[in-house]
Amino acid sequence: MSYKVRYLLPLLSVLALVALAGGAVLAQGGAIAYGETVTGSLTDAAPFLIYQFQGNAGDQITAYAFGTTPDLLLSLSLLGPNQQQLALSTRDLFGAEVGVARISYRLASLGPHFLMVSNITGQPGDFVLRLDRSSAVDGGELPADTPIGLDIPANALPTTLTFVVPESGSALAVESMTPGFGFLAQLYGPTGELLAGLTGAALPGAGLTLAPGAYALTIEAMLPDTTGSIQVLLSSSGQLPGQATPVPPPPAATPIPSVCTASSSQNVNVRSGPGTNYPAIGSLFVGSSLEVTGRNSDGSWVVTNFNGRQGWISTGVITLQGPCSALPFVVPPPSPTPIPPTLTPTPSAPIVQFWSTVPDGAILAPGTCVRFYWDTSNVQAVYFDGNPVVGTNTPTNGGGTERCPMTTTTYTLRVIYPDGSTHDFNIPVGVS
Repeated sequence: MSYKVRYLLPLLSVLALVALAGGAVLAQGGAIAYGETVTGSLTDAAPFLIYQFQGNAGDQITAYAFGTTPDLLLSLSLLGPNQQQLALSTRDLFGAEVGVARISYRLASLGPHFLMVSNITGQPGDFVLRLDRSSAVDGGELPADTPIGLDIPANALPTTLTFVVPESGSALAVESMTPGFGFLAQLYGPTGELLAGLTGAALPGAGLTLAPGAYALTIEAMLPDTTGSIQVLLSSSGQLPGQATPVPPPPAATPIPSVCTASSSQNVNVRSGPGTNYPAIGSLFVGSSLEVTGRNSDGSWVVTNFNGRQGWISTGVITLQGPCSALPFVVPPPSPTPIPPTLTPTPSAPIVQFWSTVPDGAILAPGTCVRFYWDTSNVQAVYFDGNPVVGTNTPTNGGGTERCPMTTTTYTLRVIYPDGSTHDFNIPVGVS
Protein backbone atom coordinates (compact mmCIF):
# COMPACT_ATOMS: atom_id res chain seq x y z
CA MET A 1 0.00 0.00 0.00
CA SER A 2 1.55 3.35 -1.01
CA TYR A 3 1.93 6.28 1.37
CA LYS A 4 -0.66 8.29 -0.56
CA VAL A 5 -3.28 5.54 -0.39
CA ARG A 6 -2.51 4.86 3.27
CA TYR A 7 -3.15 8.46 4.33
CA LEU A 8 -5.97 9.16 1.88
CA LEU A 9 -8.13 6.47 3.52
CA PRO A 10 -8.79 8.53 6.68
CA LEU A 11 -9.73 11.51 4.48
CA LEU A 12 -12.18 9.45 2.44
CA SER A 13 -13.66 8.17 5.70
CA VAL A 14 -14.00 11.79 6.79
CA LEU A 15 -16.16 12.61 3.77
CA ALA A 16 -18.35 9.59 4.46
CA LEU A 17 -18.80 10.62 8.10
CA VAL A 18 -19.76 14.14 7.08
CA ALA A 19 -22.39 12.80 4.67
CA LEU A 20 -23.83 10.50 7.36
CA ALA A 21 -23.91 13.29 9.90
CA GLY A 22 -25.93 15.51 7.57
CA GLY A 23 -23.13 18.07 7.35
CA ALA A 24 -23.54 19.41 10.91
CA VAL A 25 -21.39 22.55 11.28
CA LEU A 26 -19.75 23.94 14.42
CA ALA A 27 -20.17 27.54 13.28
CA GLN A 28 -18.12 29.05 16.13
CA GLY A 29 -15.53 26.28 16.51
CA GLY A 30 -15.83 24.37 19.78
CA ALA A 31 -14.64 21.04 21.16
CA ILE A 32 -13.20 18.18 19.11
CA ALA A 33 -12.21 14.75 20.41
CA TYR A 34 -9.83 12.09 19.17
CA GLY A 35 -11.40 10.12 16.31
CA GLU A 36 -13.93 12.91 15.63
CA THR A 37 -14.69 14.77 12.41
CA VAL A 38 -16.25 18.25 12.30
CA THR A 39 -17.09 20.67 9.53
CA GLY A 40 -16.81 24.43 9.67
CA SER A 41 -17.34 27.58 7.63
CA LEU A 42 -14.91 30.49 7.36
CA THR A 43 -16.60 33.85 6.77
CA ASP A 44 -15.56 37.49 6.52
CA ALA A 45 -16.75 37.94 10.12
CA ALA A 46 -15.00 34.76 11.33
CA PRO A 47 -11.81 34.32 9.25
CA PHE A 48 -10.51 31.60 11.57
CA LEU A 49 -12.07 28.96 13.83
CA ILE A 50 -10.52 27.39 16.94
CA TYR A 51 -11.24 23.88 18.22
CA GLN A 52 -10.16 22.65 21.66
CA PHE A 53 -9.20 19.11 22.64
CA GLN A 54 -7.74 17.50 25.76
CA GLY A 55 -4.26 16.12 25.18
CA ASN A 56 -1.94 13.93 27.22
CA ALA A 57 1.84 13.90 27.31
CA GLY A 58 3.08 11.36 24.76
CA ASP A 59 -0.07 11.42 22.56
CA GLN A 60 0.87 11.04 18.91
CA ILE A 61 -1.77 13.03 17.04
CA THR A 62 -2.60 13.65 13.40
CA ALA A 63 -4.90 16.49 12.34
CA TYR A 64 -6.19 16.95 8.78
CA ALA A 65 -7.98 20.00 7.35
CA PHE A 66 -9.13 20.42 3.77
CA GLY A 67 -11.64 22.63 1.99
CA THR A 68 -14.91 21.37 0.56
CA THR A 69 -15.35 24.73 -1.21
CA PRO A 70 -13.41 24.75 -4.54
CA ASP A 71 -9.96 26.41 -4.45
CA LEU A 72 -10.08 26.82 -0.65
CA LEU A 73 -6.49 26.62 0.69
CA LEU A 74 -6.26 26.23 4.45
CA SER A 75 -3.69 26.93 7.15
CA LEU A 76 -3.79 24.60 10.19
CA SER A 77 -2.07 25.54 13.48
CA LEU A 78 -1.55 23.48 16.66
CA LEU A 79 -1.43 25.50 19.89
CA GLY A 80 -0.29 24.22 23.28
CA PRO A 81 -1.86 24.73 26.73
CA ASN A 82 -0.17 28.14 26.99
CA GLN A 83 -1.52 29.03 23.51
CA GLN A 84 1.98 28.98 22.05
CA GLN A 85 2.19 27.74 18.48
CA LEU A 86 3.61 24.21 18.34
CA ALA A 87 3.16 23.49 14.63
CA LEU A 88 1.87 25.17 11.46
CA SER A 89 0.93 23.51 8.18
CA THR A 90 -0.44 24.68 4.85
CA ARG A 91 0.08 21.34 3.09
CA ASP A 92 0.79 17.66 3.65
CA LEU A 93 4.59 17.45 3.91
CA PHE A 94 4.56 13.65 3.53
CA GLY A 95 1.90 13.30 0.84
CA ALA A 96 1.12 14.52 -2.66
CA GLU A 97 -2.48 15.61 -2.02
CA VAL A 98 -3.12 19.26 -2.93
CA GLY A 99 -5.26 21.35 -0.60
CA VAL A 100 -4.71 19.18 2.51
CA ALA A 101 -3.11 20.76 5.60
CA ARG A 102 -1.74 18.00 7.86
CA ILE A 103 -0.03 18.12 11.27
CA SER A 104 1.57 15.07 12.89
CA TYR A 105 2.85 15.80 16.39
CA ARG A 106 3.82 14.09 19.66
CA LEU A 107 2.40 16.12 22.57
CA ALA A 108 4.78 16.98 25.39
CA SER A 109 2.31 18.03 28.09
CA LEU A 110 -1.10 17.34 29.62
CA GLY A 111 -3.87 19.87 29.20
CA PRO A 112 -6.10 21.63 26.70
CA HIS A 113 -4.67 22.02 23.19
CA PHE A 114 -6.12 23.93 20.27
CA LEU A 115 -6.42 23.55 16.47
CA MET A 116 -6.88 26.81 14.54
CA VAL A 117 -8.16 26.68 10.95
CA SER A 118 -7.80 29.74 8.70
CA ASN A 119 -7.79 30.45 4.98
CA ILE A 120 -4.50 31.32 3.28
CA THR A 121 -6.18 33.41 0.58
CA GLY A 122 -8.76 35.04 2.85
CA GLN A 123 -11.94 34.15 0.99
CA PRO A 124 -14.82 32.39 2.84
CA GLY A 125 -15.59 28.71 2.42
CA ASP A 126 -16.39 25.38 4.07
CA PHE A 127 -13.89 22.83 5.38
CA VAL A 128 -13.56 19.45 7.09
CA LEU A 129 -11.33 18.91 10.16
CA ARG A 130 -10.41 15.51 11.64
CA LEU A 131 -8.33 14.71 14.71
CA ASP A 132 -6.81 11.26 15.38
CA ARG A 133 -4.55 9.77 18.02
CA SER A 134 -2.30 6.84 17.19
CA SER A 135 -2.57 4.02 19.71
CA ALA A 136 0.83 2.48 20.38
CA VAL A 137 2.59 0.04 22.69
CA ASP A 138 5.39 1.51 24.82
CA GLY A 139 8.52 -0.32 23.75
CA GLY A 140 10.70 1.42 26.33
CA GLU A 141 14.00 3.21 25.80
CA LEU A 142 16.24 2.39 22.83
CA PRO A 143 19.80 1.73 24.10
CA ALA A 144 22.84 3.06 22.27
CA ASP A 145 25.09 0.74 20.24
CA THR A 146 22.97 -2.36 21.01
CA PRO A 147 20.76 -3.73 18.22
CA ILE A 148 17.27 -4.68 19.43
CA GLY A 149 14.78 -6.86 17.61
CA LEU A 150 11.02 -6.37 17.37
CA ASP A 151 8.74 -9.26 16.39
CA ILE A 152 5.59 -7.73 14.89
CA PRO A 153 2.55 -10.07 14.89
CA ALA A 154 -0.44 -9.67 12.58
CA ASN A 155 -2.81 -6.78 13.35
CA ALA A 156 -0.57 -5.50 16.15
CA LEU A 157 -0.55 -1.94 17.48
CA PRO A 158 2.49 0.20 16.62
CA THR A 159 5.46 0.10 19.02
CA THR A 160 7.03 3.36 20.25
CA LEU A 161 10.70 3.54 21.26
CA THR A 162 12.19 6.65 22.91
CA PHE A 163 15.84 7.69 22.99
CA VAL A 164 18.13 10.67 23.59
CA VAL A 165 20.88 11.66 21.17
CA PRO A 166 23.98 13.15 22.94
CA GLU A 167 25.83 16.28 21.91
CA SER A 168 28.09 14.30 19.58
CA GLY A 169 25.13 13.15 17.47
CA SER A 170 24.05 9.63 16.50
CA ALA A 171 22.88 7.55 13.55
CA LEU A 172 19.66 5.53 13.52
CA ALA A 173 19.14 2.40 11.40
CA VAL A 174 15.86 0.50 10.95
CA GLU A 175 16.05 -2.79 9.02
CA SER A 176 13.58 -5.52 8.11
CA MET A 177 14.94 -8.96 9.05
CA THR A 178 12.12 -10.80 7.23
CA PRO A 179 12.41 -10.88 3.40
CA GLY A 180 9.55 -9.02 1.75
CA PHE A 181 8.19 -7.64 5.03
CA GLY A 182 7.44 -3.92 4.71
CA PHE A 183 7.27 -1.60 7.69
CA LEU A 184 6.27 2.00 8.45
CA ALA A 185 8.61 4.00 10.72
CA GLN A 186 7.74 7.50 11.93
CA LEU A 187 10.33 9.64 13.73
CA TYR A 188 9.24 12.47 16.04
CA GLY A 189 11.78 15.17 16.88
CA PRO A 190 12.74 16.93 20.14
CA THR A 191 9.89 19.47 19.88
CA GLY A 192 7.27 16.85 18.96
CA GLU A 193 7.14 17.41 15.19
CA LEU A 194 7.12 14.50 12.72
CA LEU A 195 10.57 14.57 11.10
CA ALA A 196 10.45 11.54 8.82
CA GLY A 197 7.98 8.98 7.57
CA LEU A 198 9.75 5.95 6.07
CA THR A 199 7.49 3.57 4.20
CA GLY A 200 7.23 1.33 1.16
CA ALA A 201 5.67 -1.86 -0.17
CA ALA A 202 8.67 -3.81 1.14
CA LEU A 203 11.21 -1.36 2.55
CA PRO A 204 14.36 -3.35 3.43
CA GLY A 205 15.90 -0.65 5.63
CA ALA A 206 16.61 3.02 6.21
CA GLY A 207 19.19 5.12 8.04
CA LEU A 208 19.20 8.67 9.41
CA THR A 209 21.82 10.90 11.02
CA LEU A 210 20.36 12.75 14.04
CA ALA A 211 21.25 15.93 15.89
CA PRO A 212 21.26 16.08 19.73
CA GLY A 213 17.88 15.91 21.47
CA ALA A 214 15.08 13.57 22.60
CA TYR A 215 13.29 11.48 19.95
CA ALA A 216 10.45 8.98 19.64
CA LEU A 217 10.31 6.28 16.94
CA THR A 218 7.04 4.48 16.11
CA ILE A 219 7.21 1.23 14.08
CA GLU A 220 4.40 -0.90 12.63
CA ALA A 221 3.74 -3.29 9.76
CA MET A 222 3.02 -1.65 6.41
CA LEU A 223 0.18 -4.14 5.86
CA PRO A 224 -1.68 -4.91 9.12
CA ASP A 225 -2.21 -8.63 8.42
CA THR A 226 1.50 -9.37 7.80
CA THR A 227 4.12 -10.52 10.30
CA GLY A 228 7.85 -9.98 10.44
CA SER A 229 10.88 -8.94 12.46
CA ILE A 230 12.53 -5.51 12.64
CA GLN A 231 15.99 -4.59 13.94
CA VAL A 232 16.70 -1.10 15.27
CA LEU A 233 20.18 0.26 16.02
CA LEU A 234 21.15 3.62 17.54
CA SER A 235 24.83 4.21 16.82
CA SER A 236 26.55 6.76 19.08
CA SER A 237 29.48 6.98 16.64
CA GLY A 238 27.22 8.54 14.01
CA GLN A 239 28.20 5.75 11.60
CA LEU A 240 26.02 2.77 10.66
CA PRO A 241 27.36 -0.81 10.28
CA GLY A 242 28.99 -1.38 6.90
CA GLN A 243 29.09 2.35 6.24
CA ALA A 244 32.50 3.59 5.19
CA THR A 245 33.91 6.72 6.76
CA PRO A 246 33.10 9.48 4.30
CA VAL A 247 36.05 11.16 2.61
CA PRO A 248 35.41 14.88 2.25
CA PRO A 249 35.56 16.04 -1.37
CA PRO A 250 38.05 18.70 -2.34
CA PRO A 251 36.76 22.21 -1.66
CA ALA A 252 34.98 23.72 -4.62
CA ALA A 253 34.92 27.33 -5.57
CA THR A 254 32.03 29.10 -3.86
CA PRO A 255 29.66 30.46 -6.51
CA ILE A 256 28.69 34.10 -6.23
CA PRO A 257 24.91 34.35 -5.77
CA SER A 258 23.15 36.43 -8.42
CA VAL A 259 20.03 37.15 -6.34
CA CYS A 260 19.30 37.86 -2.67
CA THR A 261 17.85 34.79 -0.89
CA ALA A 262 16.48 34.05 2.59
CA SER A 263 16.90 30.78 4.52
CA SER A 264 16.48 29.72 8.16
CA SER A 265 17.62 27.05 10.61
CA GLN A 266 14.00 26.61 11.75
CA ASN A 267 10.54 26.71 10.19
CA VAL A 268 9.40 30.37 10.19
CA ASN A 269 6.17 32.12 9.21
CA VAL A 270 5.68 33.99 5.96
CA ARG A 271 3.09 36.74 6.64
CA SER A 272 0.92 39.03 4.53
CA GLY A 273 2.61 42.14 5.97
CA PRO A 274 5.58 43.33 8.09
CA GLY A 275 4.34 42.45 11.58
CA THR A 276 3.04 39.61 13.71
CA ASN A 277 -0.41 41.21 13.57
CA TYR A 278 -0.59 40.19 9.91
CA PRO A 279 -1.86 36.62 9.27
CA ALA A 280 0.55 33.86 8.24
CA ILE A 281 0.13 32.77 4.62
CA GLY A 282 2.68 29.93 4.73
CA SER A 283 6.11 28.91 6.00
CA LEU A 284 9.77 29.02 5.02
CA PHE A 285 10.90 25.49 5.90
CA VAL A 286 14.31 24.33 7.06
CA GLY A 287 16.49 23.40 4.08
CA SER A 288 14.64 25.66 1.62
CA SER A 289 15.14 29.27 0.51
CA LEU A 290 13.13 32.09 -1.04
CA GLU A 291 14.21 34.90 -3.34
CA VAL A 292 14.02 38.30 -1.65
CA THR A 293 12.72 41.18 -3.79
CA GLY A 294 12.37 44.11 -1.35
CA ARG A 295 12.26 45.39 2.23
CA ASN A 296 10.38 47.76 4.54
CA SER A 297 11.69 51.22 5.50
CA ASP A 298 13.94 50.10 8.38
CA GLY A 299 14.99 46.74 6.91
CA SER A 300 13.44 44.70 9.74
CA TRP A 301 11.21 42.78 7.26
CA VAL A 302 11.90 41.61 3.72
CA VAL A 303 9.51 40.86 0.85
CA THR A 304 9.40 37.65 -1.21
CA ASN A 305 7.20 36.22 -3.95
CA PHE A 306 5.34 33.45 -2.10
CA ASN A 307 3.18 31.36 -4.46
CA GLY A 308 2.22 34.42 -6.47
CA ARG A 309 1.51 36.56 -3.39
CA GLN A 310 3.52 39.20 -1.59
CA GLY A 311 5.00 37.52 1.50
CA TRP A 312 6.89 39.21 4.37
CA ILE A 313 9.50 37.58 6.65
CA SER A 314 11.19 39.07 9.71
CA THR A 315 14.95 39.49 9.25
CA GLY A 316 15.43 38.47 12.90
CA VAL A 317 14.71 34.79 12.13
CA ILE A 318 16.41 34.34 8.72
CA THR A 319 19.82 34.48 7.06
CA LEU A 320 20.20 36.63 3.94
CA GLN A 321 22.69 35.65 1.24
CA GLY A 322 23.71 37.33 -2.01
CA PRO A 323 23.36 40.95 -3.18
CA CYS A 324 20.97 42.12 -0.44
CA SER A 325 22.38 45.58 0.37
CA ALA A 326 20.39 47.50 -2.28
CA LEU A 327 16.91 45.99 -1.96
CA PRO A 328 14.13 48.38 -3.05
CA PHE A 329 11.68 49.79 -0.49
CA VAL A 330 8.17 48.27 -0.65
CA VAL A 331 5.10 50.00 0.81
CA PRO A 332 3.44 47.62 3.33
CA PRO A 333 -0.25 46.68 2.98
CA PRO A 334 -2.77 48.21 5.44
CA SER A 335 -2.75 46.72 8.94
CA PRO A 336 -5.37 43.99 9.37
CA THR A 337 -8.16 44.08 11.92
CA PRO A 338 -6.63 43.03 15.26
CA ILE A 339 -7.25 39.43 16.28
CA PRO A 340 -8.98 39.08 19.65
CA PRO A 341 -6.33 38.77 22.39
CA THR A 342 -7.57 35.46 23.82
CA LEU A 343 -7.69 32.25 21.84
CA THR A 344 -9.40 30.17 24.51
CA PRO A 345 -13.10 29.65 23.69
CA THR A 346 -15.28 30.07 26.78
CA PRO A 347 -17.70 27.14 26.99
CA SER A 348 -21.32 28.01 27.77
CA ALA A 349 -23.38 26.02 30.26
CA PRO A 350 -26.11 23.73 28.85
CA ILE A 351 -29.66 25.14 28.98
CA VAL A 352 -32.71 22.82 28.87
CA GLN A 353 -36.45 23.73 29.06
CA PHE A 354 -39.16 21.04 28.75
CA TRP A 355 -42.92 21.65 29.17
CA SER A 356 -46.36 20.53 27.95
CA THR A 357 -49.98 21.71 27.67
CA VAL A 358 -51.07 19.52 30.60
CA PRO A 359 -51.63 21.41 33.88
CA ASP A 360 -49.78 19.99 36.88
CA GLY A 361 -51.72 17.13 38.51
CA ALA A 362 -54.40 17.01 35.77
CA ILE A 363 -56.01 13.63 34.91
CA LEU A 364 -57.00 13.25 31.24
CA ALA A 365 -59.51 11.03 29.47
CA PRO A 366 -57.98 8.25 27.34
CA GLY A 367 -56.96 9.46 23.87
CA THR A 368 -56.76 13.13 24.89
CA CYS A 369 -53.94 14.74 22.86
CA VAL A 370 -51.16 16.66 24.57
CA ARG A 371 -48.44 18.85 23.00
CA PHE A 372 -44.88 18.83 24.29
CA TYR A 373 -42.33 21.63 23.80
CA TRP A 374 -38.61 22.01 24.53
CA ASP A 375 -35.80 24.49 24.03
CA THR A 376 -32.11 23.57 24.48
CA SER A 377 -28.73 25.16 23.81
CA ASN A 378 -25.06 24.24 24.27
CA VAL A 379 -25.77 20.47 24.20
CA GLN A 380 -24.59 17.60 21.99
CA ALA A 381 -27.85 15.78 21.24
CA VAL A 382 -31.55 15.65 22.19
CA TYR A 383 -33.97 12.66 22.19
CA PHE A 384 -37.74 12.75 22.82
CA ASP A 385 -39.62 9.58 23.55
CA GLY A 386 -36.49 7.63 22.48
CA ASN A 387 -36.09 9.34 19.08
CA PRO A 388 -33.44 11.95 18.05
CA VAL A 389 -34.94 15.43 17.61
CA VAL A 390 -33.84 19.00 16.94
CA GLY A 391 -32.77 21.06 19.92
CA THR A 392 -35.56 23.67 19.64
CA ASN A 393 -39.28 22.85 19.38
CA THR A 394 -41.31 25.79 20.73
CA PRO A 395 -44.67 27.46 19.96
CA THR A 396 -42.92 30.58 18.65
CA ASN A 397 -41.49 28.68 15.68
CA GLY A 398 -44.65 26.66 15.04
CA GLY A 399 -43.24 23.61 16.81
CA GLY A 400 -44.67 21.19 19.30
CA THR A 401 -44.90 17.40 19.33
CA GLU A 402 -48.29 15.77 19.94
CA ARG A 403 -48.99 12.58 21.88
CA CYS A 404 -52.45 11.04 22.68
CA PRO A 405 -51.89 8.49 25.50
CA MET A 406 -54.51 5.84 26.28
CA THR A 407 -53.00 5.09 29.69
CA THR A 408 -50.93 6.98 32.23
CA THR A 409 -47.54 7.59 30.54
CA THR A 410 -44.31 9.38 31.44
CA TYR A 411 -42.67 11.18 28.52
CA THR A 412 -38.90 11.72 28.65
CA LEU A 413 -36.62 14.32 27.03
CA ARG A 414 -33.08 12.89 27.09
CA VAL A 415 -30.23 15.42 26.64
CA ILE A 416 -26.55 14.65 26.06
CA TYR A 417 -24.31 17.40 27.50
CA PRO A 418 -21.00 18.47 25.86
CA ASP A 419 -19.03 16.34 28.36
CA GLY A 420 -20.94 13.21 27.22
CA SER A 421 -23.12 12.91 30.34
CA THR A 422 -26.82 11.96 29.93
CA HIS A 423 -29.66 13.86 31.63
CA ASP A 424 -33.37 12.86 31.57
CA PHE A 425 -36.25 15.33 32.00
CA ASN A 426 -39.66 13.70 32.65
CA ILE A 427 -43.32 14.85 32.35
CA PRO A 428 -45.92 12.31 33.59
CA VAL A 429 -49.39 12.43 31.99
CA GLY A 430 -52.18 10.91 34.12
CA VAL A 431 -54.99 9.09 32.25
CA SER A 432 -58.18 7.66 33.87
